[in-house]
Amino acid sequence: MKPSISSILGTYKYISKNTTNKIYVRKWFSNEEFFYELAYFVAKIMGDGHLSKNLGSCSFSDENQSSIEKLQKLMIKYFGLDKNQFKIRRVEAWGKSWKLDVFDSLFSRLLYVAGAPKGKKVETPFHIPKWINKNNKYSLVFLQGILEDELTTVKIENKNYAVGLQFKMAKMEDLLPKHYLFMRQIKKKLEDLGIECGNLSTIRSNKKAKTWDVYFAIQRNKRNIICFKENVGFRLESPKKKLLFKTCKILQKTLQ
Repeated sequence: MKPSISSILGTYKYISKNTTNKIYVRKWFSNEEFFYELAYFVAKIMGDGHLSKNLGSCSFSDENQSSIEKLQKLMIKYFGLDKNQFKIRRVEAWGKSWKLDVFDSLFSRLLYVAGAPKGKKVETPFHIPKWINKNNKYSLVFLQGILEDELTTVKIENKNYAVGLQFKMAKMEDLLPKHYLFMRQIKKKLEDLGIECGNLSTIRSNKKAKTWDVYFAIQRNKRNIICFKENVGFRLESPKKKLLFKTCKILQKTLQ
């Protein structure tokens, strides 16, 4: 079932008139484009994003500042957020160099009722929400969002061959059975779009970690990589998307 105004209001202990009015002023739930964008941001939270446990704020991380700024513009355009509700900052932790903080509790609650996990993702099981999973249009933009964050970079490794692509996400050991279900969902969505994938595998994140990585490969043969670009690819204009385009251009020439 799609998220709705009533599902957002259900997250509040006390509902003020201003809360309801703000939803209507922002024109949420008014068209299909809104749900399309919402599916994308649910995926971004599952990827390199974070939704605070108290639903007071959320954040998005990326190696590229321009990608962060583009996400900000999308939220302003489609969700009616104000520019003063954002903070862009440089960070050094976790290998991500830019972070976008969003201080809007109403938007955070929207993401939560739409299926985005809150708190630490390695300690929280999640899946592709049903309202996204059963709709091909929403599913595609969801895939693009999470693969932008979690798929290894596509590039030429040796002459005319691309590197092997891997989709990997970590979870606490006791949550692995539920995590496998989510990873199978992603894998099946890709395979339904004609993309050949390898088997699911598991490895401890590192010797001291309490988490395990579950991963699978997108087969690296040339036609499969090109198929990935044409049928899924990345949505956000970024260095990662440009590299995918450049790689496939080289691969395409070798097939002629």
